[in-house]
Formats: sequence, structure tokens, C-alpha cells
Amino acid sequence: MELNQEILSDIILHMKYARYLPELSRRESWPEPFEDISKEEFEILERRLKAIDLTMVIEVDDETDHKTEAACAGGACVII
Repeated sequence: MELNQEILSDIILHMKYARYLPELSRRESWPEPFEDISKEEFEILERRLKAIDLTMVIEVDDETDHKTEAACAGGACVII
């Protein structure tokens, strides 16, 4: 990978996979929320899934900080 591609890759990783913590004035990353499992384990877990009624999901408080979110529309993102 060329240096310019590596730099861009690091920027994207930092922007998309880290959250900004205003109280600490920094970004923080966290481990991926998944684990590898076998096909057999997946099939067992899949059978236990139940339908979810998304009309019952309510976001009481919108905690989106629009100043720290990338603004993307029409296939383009604003670089802040």
C-alpha cells in the first residue's frame, strides 16, 4: 500500500470506528461487537431468533452530536 493510501485508510478508520468523547476531548475506539462462531453454532442461535417489532423501538433522546458526525449526501461527504 502506498503512503497516501495508508494515510487515507488511517483517517477513515479513525473517523468511522472511533467515537468522540467531548468530556475527554478525544476519540476512543472499542473492540468489534462480534465473535467468530462455527456454522453449527450460528444455526443453533439463528433458530432462537424471534421477530422484532421495530415500531416498538423508541429513541427517547437523540444524542447525535451533529458537529462530530460526517455530513454525507448525494454520494459525497464534507471533510471537516
